[in-house]
Amino acid sequence: KQWYQRRVAITAGDAYLDKLSTCARVREYGKQKLGSKFYTKEHTKPIFNRLKLLTVQNIHKYHSVSELFKIMKFRVPYSLYDKINISVRDTSNLIILPKPTLNFFYESSKMWNSVHKNLLVPEKGLLTSISLIKQKLKAILLQSQSLNDPNIWTPDNFQLKPPKPTYPSNMNVADATSYTEPLIVNVT
Repeated sequence: KQWYQRRVAITAGDAYLDKLSTCARVREYGKQKLGSKFYTKEHTKPIFNRLKLLTVQNIHKYHSVSELFKIMKFRVPYSLYDKINISVRDTSNLIILPKPTLNFFYESSKMWNSVHKNLLVPEKGLLTSISLIKQKLKAILLQSQSLNDPNIWTPDNFQLKPPKPTYPSNMNVADATSYTEPLIVNVT
């Protein structure tokens, strides 16, 4: 092995000199361990929040809800649209949940029911543009991703929870039950 290392030193030249700073086998005996200078543990949550990246779990939620909306809006493919049971009670756009399972329809319908009021434009309903739905959905997911501790991921960061409405201080309790504040989305 020493013969091979000498041969590398002779033939590789500059590449061999670079190895001295990273490869433990070619460094002197006392300098073989890499210290904190070479390795520091970094939290990922601040990076995700700073760059406005969704986690894998939230990307799944994002695509599930947006695909379900497209199926409901365009009624295509009809074989999938036919499986969605939209409530006929007023214009709520709620989906009557199928039997609890882990399939796409149950999971995406459950997510849709929790956020559809924050996604749809009230005057348009299902005529709301797909780009607006995606923009609002991403804003909601990014907001839930940034909840709690700024460095540590918690289960709340992976929940699809719309923001809680804030009521004006001069509003009485009876008015607060019917109050809906529009979602203000600040996406750059």
